[in-house]
Amino acid sequence: MKKTPATIMFKRIRTAFIAAAGFGLLFSASQAAAGSPDILVENEQVSMPAPPKIEEDRTLVPVRFISEALGADVRWDASNDKVTVHTIHGDELNLHIDEPEVSINGAAYGLDVPPQIDADMDRTYLPLRHVAELAHSEVVWDGSTVHLEAKELHEVQQGESLRAIASTVGEDVSDLKTLNQLDSEVISPGTQIRTVVPRAVAEDLTYEPAPSAEETTSVEQAPEPQVDAAEQDLLARLIHQEAQGEPFDGKVAVGNVIMNRVDAGQYPNSVSGVVHQSGQFTPAMTGAINQPASQRSQEAAREALTGAAPAGNALYFHNPNVTRTSFFMNKPTVTQIGNHRFAR
Repeated sequence: MKKTPATIMFKRIRTAFIAAAGFGLLFSASQAAAGSPDILVENEQVSMPAPPKIEEDRTLVPVRFISEALGADVRWDASNDKVTVHTIHGDELNLHIDEPEVSINGAAYGLDVPPQIDADMDRTYLPLRHVAELAHSEVVWDGSTVHLEAKELHEVQQGESLRAIASTVGEDVSDLKTLNQLDSEVISPGTQIRTVVPRAVAEDLTYEPAPSAEETTSVEQAPEPQVDAAEQDLLARLIHQEAQGEPFDGKVAVGNVIMNRVDAGQYPNSVSGVVHQSGQFTPAMTGAINQPASQRSQEAAREALTGAAPAGNALYFHNPNVTRTSFFMNKPTVTQIGNHRFAR
Protein backbone atom coordinates (compact mmCIF):
# COMPACT_ATOMS: atom_id res chain seq x y z
CA MET A 1 0.00 0.00 0.00
CA LYS A 2 1.32 3.41 -0.89
CA LYS A 3 2.23 5.45 2.19
CA THR A 4 0.48 8.78 2.47
CA PRO A 5 2.23 11.91 3.85
CA ALA A 6 0.18 11.52 7.04
CA THR A 7 1.39 7.93 7.45
CA ILE A 8 5.03 8.89 6.95
CA MET A 9 4.72 11.76 9.45
CA PHE A 10 3.00 9.46 11.95
CA LYS A 11 5.87 6.96 11.70
CA ARG A 12 8.40 9.72 12.36
CA ILE A 13 6.50 11.13 15.33
CA ARG A 14 5.93 7.67 16.80
CA THR A 15 9.62 6.77 16.46
CA ALA A 16 10.69 9.99 18.12
CA PHE A 17 8.19 9.56 20.94
CA ILE A 18 9.20 6.01 21.75
CA ALA A 19 12.92 6.81 21.38
CA ALA A 20 12.59 9.25 24.28
CA ALA A 21 12.36 6.29 26.65
CA GLY A 22 16.03 5.59 26.03
CA PHE A 23 16.99 8.94 27.60
CA GLY A 24 15.27 8.29 30.93
CA LEU A 25 12.39 10.68 30.25
CA LEU A 26 9.65 8.07 30.67
CA PHE A 27 8.62 6.00 33.62
CA SER A 28 9.37 2.28 33.85
CA ALA A 29 6.79 -0.47 33.60
CA SER A 30 7.20 -1.17 37.33
CA GLN A 31 5.78 2.29 38.09
CA ALA A 32 2.49 1.59 36.30
CA ALA A 33 -0.72 1.32 38.24
CA ALA A 34 -1.40 -2.16 39.56
CA GLY A 35 -3.41 -4.11 37.02
CA SER A 36 -2.93 -1.58 34.23
CA PRO A 37 -2.23 -3.05 30.78
CA ASP A 38 0.82 -2.76 28.59
CA ILE A 39 -0.07 -0.30 25.82
CA LEU A 40 1.41 -0.84 22.37
CA VAL A 41 1.22 1.49 19.36
CA GLU A 42 2.12 -0.24 16.09
CA ASN A 43 3.52 -3.10 18.23
CA GLU A 44 5.91 -0.80 20.13
CA GLN A 45 5.32 -0.38 23.87
CA VAL A 46 4.42 3.12 25.00
CA SER A 47 5.73 4.39 28.31
CA MET A 48 4.45 7.56 29.91
CA PRO A 49 5.54 10.02 32.62
CA ALA A 50 2.13 9.47 34.25
CA PRO A 51 0.80 5.91 34.55
CA PRO A 52 -2.62 4.59 33.48
CA LYS A 53 -5.31 4.29 36.15
CA ILE A 54 -7.93 1.61 36.63
CA GLU A 55 -11.31 2.93 37.76
CA GLU A 56 -14.48 0.83 37.76
CA ASP A 57 -12.81 -1.71 35.45
CA ARG A 58 -11.93 0.99 32.90
CA THR A 59 -8.41 1.98 31.90
CA LEU A 60 -7.90 5.74 32.05
CA VAL A 61 -4.81 7.22 30.41
CA PRO A 62 -3.20 10.67 30.10
CA VAL A 63 -4.71 12.25 26.99
CA ARG A 64 -1.46 13.95 25.98
CA PHE A 65 0.88 10.96 25.89
CA ILE A 66 -1.41 8.50 24.13
CA SER A 67 -2.51 11.16 21.62
CA GLU A 68 1.09 12.16 20.91
CA ALA A 69 2.11 8.52 20.52
CA LEU A 70 -0.58 8.35 17.82
CA GLY A 71 0.88 11.34 16.01
CA ALA A 72 -1.38 14.08 17.37
CA ASP A 73 -0.48 17.56 18.60
CA VAL A 74 -1.89 18.39 22.05
CA ARG A 75 -2.32 21.87 23.53
CA TRP A 76 -3.42 22.84 27.06
CA ASP A 77 -5.33 26.06 27.71
CA ALA A 78 -5.07 26.57 31.47
CA SER A 79 -7.26 29.68 31.51
CA ASN A 80 -10.20 27.70 30.10
CA ASP A 81 -9.35 24.22 31.46
CA LYS A 82 -9.37 23.01 27.85
CA VAL A 83 -7.40 20.37 25.97
CA THR A 84 -7.16 20.76 22.19
CA VAL A 85 -5.94 17.83 20.10
CA HIS A 86 -5.04 18.10 16.41
CA THR A 87 -4.89 14.59 15.01
CA ILE A 88 -2.63 13.29 12.28
CA HIS A 89 -5.60 13.37 9.89
CA GLY A 90 -6.46 17.02 10.53
CA ASP A 91 -9.31 16.65 13.02
CA GLU A 92 -9.61 19.16 15.86
CA LEU A 93 -10.82 17.78 19.18
CA ASN A 94 -11.71 19.98 22.15
CA LEU A 95 -12.24 18.72 25.69
CA HIS A 96 -13.02 20.72 28.83
CA ILE A 97 -12.14 19.42 32.27
CA ASP A 98 -15.11 17.90 34.14
CA GLU A 99 -17.44 18.42 31.16
CA PRO A 100 -18.72 15.12 29.66
CA GLU A 101 -18.51 16.29 26.06
CA VAL A 102 -16.05 16.30 23.16
CA SER A 103 -16.11 18.61 20.15
CA ILE A 104 -15.00 16.96 16.90
CA ASN A 105 -14.43 19.50 14.15
CA GLY A 106 -17.01 21.78 15.75
CA ALA A 107 -19.69 19.11 16.36
CA ALA A 108 -20.41 18.25 20.00
CA TYR A 109 -20.89 14.69 21.29
CA GLY A 110 -21.57 13.35 24.77
CA LEU A 111 -19.08 11.31 26.80
CA ASP A 112 -19.83 8.80 29.55
CA VAL A 113 -16.75 9.94 31.48
CA PRO A 114 -15.69 13.60 31.68
CA PRO A 115 -12.01 14.52 31.22
CA GLN A 116 -10.50 14.74 34.69
CA ILE A 117 -7.25 16.06 36.14
CA ASP A 118 -5.20 13.85 38.39
CA ALA A 119 -3.96 16.26 41.06
CA ASP A 120 -0.89 14.15 41.88
CA MET A 121 0.20 13.71 38.27
CA ASP A 122 -1.16 17.06 36.99
CA ARG A 123 -2.40 15.27 33.86
CA THR A 124 -5.75 15.06 32.07
CA TYR A 125 -7.18 11.54 32.00
CA LEU A 126 -9.83 9.91 29.80
CA PRO A 127 -10.71 6.26 29.05
CA LEU A 128 -8.16 4.67 26.72
CA ARG A 129 -10.77 3.66 24.14
CA HIS A 130 -12.06 7.22 23.83
CA VAL A 131 -8.55 8.67 23.39
CA ALA A 132 -7.56 6.09 20.75
CA GLU A 133 -10.77 6.16 18.72
CA LEU A 134 -10.84 9.96 18.67
CA ALA A 135 -7.36 9.74 17.14
CA HIS A 136 -8.69 7.34 14.44
CA SER A 137 -7.13 4.22 15.96
CA GLU A 138 -8.64 0.85 16.76
CA VAL A 139 -8.27 -0.76 20.18
CA VAL A 140 -7.52 -4.48 20.35
CA TRP A 141 -7.18 -6.20 23.73
CA ASP A 142 -5.00 -9.30 24.05
CA GLY A 143 -5.03 -10.42 27.66
CA SER A 144 -3.18 -7.79 29.69
CA THR A 145 -1.85 -6.09 26.55
CA VAL A 146 -3.74 -3.53 24.49
CA HIS A 147 -2.78 -2.75 20.90
CA LEU A 148 -3.60 0.63 19.40
CA GLU A 149 -3.71 0.38 15.61
CA ALA A 150 -3.66 3.71 13.80
CA LYS A 151 -5.86 3.56 10.70
CA GLU A 152 -5.33 5.49 7.49
CA LEU A 153 -8.24 7.31 5.93
CA HIS A 154 -10.11 5.33 3.28
CA GLU A 155 -9.84 6.79 -0.21
CA VAL A 156 -13.09 6.30 -2.10
CA GLN A 157 -12.67 4.37 -5.36
CA GLN A 158 -14.64 4.75 -8.58
CA GLY A 159 -18.08 3.17 -8.16
CA GLU A 160 -17.67 2.67 -4.40
CA SER A 161 -20.57 3.70 -2.18
CA LEU A 162 -20.56 4.87 1.41
CA ARG A 163 -22.89 1.98 2.29
CA ALA A 164 -20.42 -0.53 0.82
CA ILE A 165 -17.58 1.03 2.80
CA ALA A 166 -19.68 0.89 5.98
CA SER A 167 -20.42 -2.80 5.41
CA THR A 168 -16.73 -3.57 4.83
CA VAL A 169 -15.50 -1.85 7.98
CA GLY A 170 -18.44 -3.00 10.12
CA GLU A 171 -19.91 0.42 10.90
CA ASP A 172 -23.35 1.93 10.38
CA VAL A 173 -23.57 4.08 7.26
CA SER A 174 -25.34 6.77 9.30
CA ASP A 175 -22.40 6.90 11.71
CA LEU A 176 -19.92 7.31 8.85
CA LYS A 177 -22.06 10.16 7.46
CA THR A 178 -22.10 11.85 10.85
CA LEU A 179 -18.39 11.37 11.54
CA ASN A 180 -17.37 12.66 8.11
CA GLN A 181 -19.99 15.44 8.19
CA LEU A 182 -21.53 14.31 4.89
CA ASP A 183 -24.91 15.51 3.68
CA SER A 184 -25.69 12.31 1.77
CA GLU A 185 -24.36 8.85 0.94
CA VAL A 186 -23.21 10.09 -2.48
CA ILE A 187 -19.42 10.46 -2.37
CA SER A 188 -16.91 11.29 -5.07
CA PRO A 189 -13.89 9.13 -5.98
CA GLY A 190 -10.80 10.36 -4.17
CA THR A 191 -12.69 11.52 -1.08
CA GLN A 192 -10.88 10.63 2.14
CA ILE A 193 -13.24 8.91 4.59
CA ARG A 194 -12.71 8.36 8.32
CA THR A 195 -13.74 4.81 9.15
CA VAL A 196 -12.99 4.46 12.88
CA VAL A 197 -16.20 5.65 14.51
CA PRO A 198 -15.68 6.72 18.15
CA ARG A 199 -18.24 5.54 20.68
CA ALA A 200 -18.97 9.22 21.30
CA VAL A 201 -20.29 9.43 17.72
CA ALA A 202 -21.90 5.99 17.42
CA GLU A 203 -23.76 6.06 20.73
CA ASP A 204 -25.79 8.59 22.65
CA LEU A 205 -23.40 8.60 25.61
CA THR A 206 -24.40 10.25 28.87
CA TYR A 207 -22.48 10.71 32.09
CA GLU A 208 -23.93 9.26 35.26
CA PRO A 209 -21.96 10.15 38.40
CA ALA A 210 -21.10 7.24 40.67
CA PRO A 211 -23.86 6.64 43.25
CA SER A 212 -23.24 7.45 46.89
CA ALA A 213 -22.60 4.67 49.39
CA GLU A 214 -26.27 4.79 50.43
CA GLU A 215 -27.46 4.58 46.81
CA THR A 216 -25.08 1.75 46.00
CA THR A 217 -26.84 -0.65 48.34
CA SER A 218 -30.10 -0.27 46.41
CA VAL A 219 -28.68 -0.34 42.88
CA GLU A 220 -29.45 -3.57 41.07
CA GLN A 221 -26.83 -5.15 38.86
CA ALA A 222 -27.61 -5.05 35.14
CA PRO A 223 -28.75 -8.48 33.98
CA GLU A 224 -26.33 -10.54 31.93
CA PRO A 225 -27.36 -12.03 28.57
CA GLN A 226 -28.49 -15.65 28.87
CA VAL A 227 -26.77 -16.78 25.66
CA ASP A 228 -23.14 -17.43 24.84
CA ALA A 229 -20.83 -14.94 23.14
CA ALA A 230 -21.24 -16.53 19.69
CA GLU A 231 -25.04 -16.23 19.81
CA GLN A 232 -24.80 -12.63 21.02
CA ASP A 233 -22.39 -11.78 18.19
CA LEU A 234 -24.68 -13.44 15.63
CA LEU A 235 -27.63 -11.37 16.86
CA ALA A 236 -25.52 -8.21 16.65
CA ARG A 237 -24.52 -9.03 13.07
CA LEU A 238 -28.14 -9.57 12.03
CA ILE A 239 -29.12 -6.26 13.66
CA HIS A 240 -26.26 -4.54 11.85
CA GLN A 241 -27.44 -5.80 8.47
CA GLU A 242 -31.20 -5.39 8.98
CA ALA A 243 -31.19 -2.04 10.81
CA GLN A 244 -28.41 0.05 9.29
CA GLY A 245 -29.37 3.70 9.49
CA GLU A 246 -32.16 3.01 12.00
CA PRO A 247 -32.33 4.71 15.42
CA PHE A 248 -30.94 2.80 18.38
CA ASP A 249 -34.42 1.75 19.56
CA GLY A 250 -35.05 0.41 16.06
CA LYS A 251 -31.94 -1.73 16.28
CA VAL A 252 -32.95 -3.08 19.67
CA ALA A 253 -36.42 -3.77 18.27
CA VAL A 254 -34.98 -6.05 15.56
CA GLY A 255 -33.22 -8.02 18.28
CA ASN A 256 -36.46 -7.97 20.26
CA VAL A 257 -38.25 -9.72 17.36
CA ILE A 258 -35.58 -12.42 17.20
CA MET A 259 -35.87 -13.08 20.93
CA ASN A 260 -39.67 -13.16 20.67
CA ARG A 261 -39.32 -15.89 18.07
CA VAL A 262 -36.87 -17.83 20.24
CA ASP A 263 -39.51 -17.85 23.00
CA ALA A 264 -42.62 -18.28 20.80
CA GLY A 265 -42.68 -22.06 20.37
CA GLN A 266 -43.38 -22.16 16.62
CA TYR A 267 -39.81 -21.14 15.73
CA PRO A 268 -36.41 -22.62 16.60
CA ASN A 269 -35.53 -22.07 20.26
CA SER A 270 -32.10 -20.48 19.77
CA VAL A 271 -30.77 -17.27 18.22
CA SER A 272 -28.79 -19.18 15.60
CA GLY A 273 -31.80 -21.37 14.80
CA VAL A 274 -34.07 -18.37 14.26
CA VAL A 275 -31.52 -16.34 12.27
CA HIS A 276 -30.66 -19.22 9.95
CA GLN A 277 -34.18 -20.62 9.57
CA SER A 278 -34.73 -21.19 5.86
CA GLY A 279 -36.21 -18.26 3.92
CA GLN A 280 -36.49 -15.88 6.88
CA PHE A 281 -33.69 -13.29 6.87
CA THR A 282 -31.98 -12.04 3.72
CA PRO A 283 -28.54 -11.40 5.32
CA ALA A 284 -28.40 -15.05 6.43
CA MET A 285 -29.29 -16.22 2.91
CA THR A 286 -26.83 -13.95 1.08
CA GLY A 287 -23.89 -14.33 3.46
CA ALA A 288 -23.95 -10.66 4.50
CA ILE A 289 -24.52 -11.94 8.05
CA ASN A 290 -20.80 -12.77 8.12
CA GLN A 291 -19.84 -9.08 8.12
CA PRO A 292 -18.80 -7.76 11.56
CA ALA A 293 -21.30 -5.81 13.62
CA SER A 294 -20.86 -2.17 14.58
CA GLN A 295 -20.38 -1.21 18.22
CA ARG A 296 -23.91 0.22 18.29
CA SER A 297 -25.38 -3.03 16.94
CA GLN A 298 -23.48 -4.97 19.60
CA GLU A 299 -24.95 -2.73 22.27
CA ALA A 300 -28.42 -3.16 20.76
CA ALA A 301 -28.02 -6.95 20.84
CA ARG A 302 -27.10 -6.83 24.50
CA GLU A 303 -30.14 -4.67 25.25
CA ALA A 304 -32.44 -7.12 23.47
CA LEU A 305 -30.86 -10.11 25.20
CA THR A 306 -31.34 -8.56 28.62
CA GLY A 307 -35.04 -7.88 28.15
CA ALA A 308 -35.46 -4.56 26.32
CA ALA A 309 -38.62 -4.80 24.22
CA PRO A 310 -39.34 -1.65 22.18
CA ALA A 311 -41.18 -3.86 19.65
CA GLY A 312 -43.37 -5.46 22.30
CA ASN A 313 -44.55 -8.93 21.24
CA ALA A 314 -43.86 -8.44 17.51
CA LEU A 315 -42.74 -11.44 15.50
CA TYR A 316 -42.16 -9.64 12.20
CA PHE A 317 -40.61 -6.43 10.89
CA HIS A 318 -40.38 -4.89 7.44
CA ASN A 319 -39.84 -1.56 5.72
CA PRO A 320 -43.17 -0.60 4.07
CA ASN A 321 -41.28 1.60 1.61
CA VAL A 322 -39.56 -1.52 0.30
CA THR A 323 -41.92 -4.43 1.03
CA ARG A 324 -45.73 -4.08 1.04
CA THR A 325 -46.83 -7.65 0.40
CA SER A 326 -50.15 -8.80 1.86
CA PHE A 327 -48.23 -11.27 4.06
CA PHE A 328 -46.87 -8.35 6.08
CA MET A 329 -49.57 -5.73 5.59
CA ASN A 330 -52.38 -8.03 6.81
CA LYS A 331 -50.65 -8.59 10.14
CA PRO A 332 -51.63 -6.21 12.95
CA THR A 333 -49.16 -3.42 13.67
CA VAL A 334 -47.47 -3.44 17.06
CA THR A 335 -45.39 -0.30 16.56
CA GLN A 336 -43.42 1.73 14.02
CA ILE A 337 -39.81 2.68 14.76
CA GLY A 338 -37.81 4.56 12.15
CA ASN A 339 -38.40 2.96 8.75
CA HIS A 340 -39.53 -0.38 10.16
CA ARG A 341 -43.06 -1.49 10.90
CA PHE A 342 -43.23 -4.20 13.59
CA ALA A 343 -46.12 -6.65 13.43
CA ARG A 344 -47.51 -9.67 15.24
